[in-house]
Amino acid sequence: MRKVTVAMSFLILFTTFLTAQSVSGETIGNVQQELDSLQQEQDRINQDANNAKEKKQQTEQELSENQSKQLENQSELDQINAELKETQAQLEEKQQEVSETNDKIADTEADIKQTEEEIEAVKAEIKRLNEEIERLKEEIIELEEKIAAREELLKQRLRSMQQNGGNTTYLEVLMGAQDFGDFINRATAVNKIMDSDKKIMEEQEADKKQLEENKIAVEENKQAIEDNKKALEDKQASLKESKAELEEEKVTLVSQEKELEEIEDTLNGQMKSKEEILAQLEVEEEELHEAKLSQEEEEQLIAAQAASVEQAIAEAESEKERLEQLAKEEEERKERERQEAERKAAEEKAAQAKADEERQAQSQAQPETKTATPKKSSSSRAPSTSSSGGSSSGGSTETAEPDTPSAPSSNSSGFIRPTSGPVTSHFNPGRAHPIYGDVRPHNGTDFGSRSSADSIIKASAGGVVSYAGWMSGYGNTVMITHHINGQTYSTLYGHLNSVQVSSGQSVSQGQQIGIMGSTGDSTGVHLHFEIHPGGYKNPVDPLQYIK
Repeated sequence: MRKVTVAMSFLILFTTFLTAQSVSGETIGNVQQELDSLQQEQDRINQDANNAKEKKQQTEQELSENQSKQLENQSELDQINAELKETQAQLEEKQQEVSETNDKIADTEADIKQTEEEIEAVKAEIKRLNEEIERLKEEIIELEEKIAAREELLKQRLRSMQQNGGNTTYLEVLMGAQDFGDFINRATAVNKIMDSDKKIMEEQEADKKQLEENKIAVEENKQAIEDNKKALEDKQASLKESKAELEEEKVTLVSQEKELEEIEDTLNGQMKSKEEILAQLEVEEEELHEAKLSQEEEEQLIAAQAASVEQAIAEAESEKERLEQLAKEEEERKERERQEAERKAAEEKAAQAKADEERQAQSQAQPETKTATPKKSSSSRAPSTSSSGGSSSGGSTETAEPDTPSAPSSNSSGFIRPTSGPVTSHFNPGRAHPIYGDVRPHNGTDFGSRSSADSIIKASAGGVVSYAGWMSGYGNTVMITHHINGQTYSTLYGHLNSVQVSSGQSVSQGQQIGIMGSTGDSTGVHLHFEIHPGGYKNPVDPLQYIK
């Protein structure tokens, strides 16, 4: 984009020319110099337009070559896609194998755990049976002792009964009663003895039976222990085999996982290769598209500058004609004034001569008033002197410089803040872009908004709008060209929500030109403000001018 210089500056100066009270050859010469400068600027703009057109054509050719290259690389991408598909199938197959191996390992570990639990149960059962055998052996010993003791007692009872005649003894006891009560007592005692003998016999039989049962239980427990020991040995052998199988499966799993990693590495390499090719072409295409958009914007700005220069040339020629007409009229007015002055001087001279003649005549006719007459004459000339003094004062008033309207409050640079909002981001040529992350110069100052008043955007200085519309990256944008203290400046107001001026429009300092927004590449509502001394593409820190 070519900086806007003399054309905009000339438009800014028109107001001064229009308010001038007198026209001189020097003023017309200044206009002619401005015209010459505008024509030179027009030639430069035409050259810039041709250069921009050539750059755009070159970019379009590079973009076409990029698209052709993408088509040429399509076969390579198709091959990579086929390899990716095949590798993906291998990856899924290997993942299935790994999954099956993991399931098998889990089943084997579950079997091992169950076998170990069964082994522990068999060991517990063997321990219980051994304890039961020991208990039964103790009972057998106790029963054998009881049986032996009863047998000894029974043998003694039998010998006694045999020696005393058996049941005769009981009868003699009963018959030897002294009375009926004694008989009852004796009968009761005999019954108790008989019951005791019977109980001893029954207990003896029961103990013998229990003894046999205990002996059988001991033998059965011994057999169960032998069976459990055999089962335990079988389970331990099975456990050993399962553990060996588990180790083999784990080795297989490690191998499968290694193969899976290799396949994944291959797949990642293929995908990376594909992504690199696509990314490179996409970046190149994006850069070319951005360059094309930038060049289109440059063409728009150059066209706007050319239109401004043409407008300025037309207005300059019109102004030259007007100034020449004013100069001609000024010369004619001065000639009329000169002639009128000469006429008045002749009339005054004739009147003075006549007055002198009259005074001389009066002096000769009335000598006695000779002394008083000069005083009267002097008095009569006083108004003439006063009139002359008044005329001089009036001339001074006519030639005084006209009052000029006061400019809006600004500092010595001539710029004011474009918004009352606070500064949120400073001028920084090395700033990381908040959206794209890469280093992109921040060529201006950002202002935020705390209230609705902060959202009003004003012209930082008076000038002519050189651009008003959409600009990629900046969104809705206004650019104004200023001429301050003999220096040309361009200001840029970006990310506006709305624009209230148009290209070619003259604006005054402090005039509202738009509303703060978040259009273009923006992360929030704010104003992006730039100042370019000498024209666009010469950014400086705006705070140096508006502090």
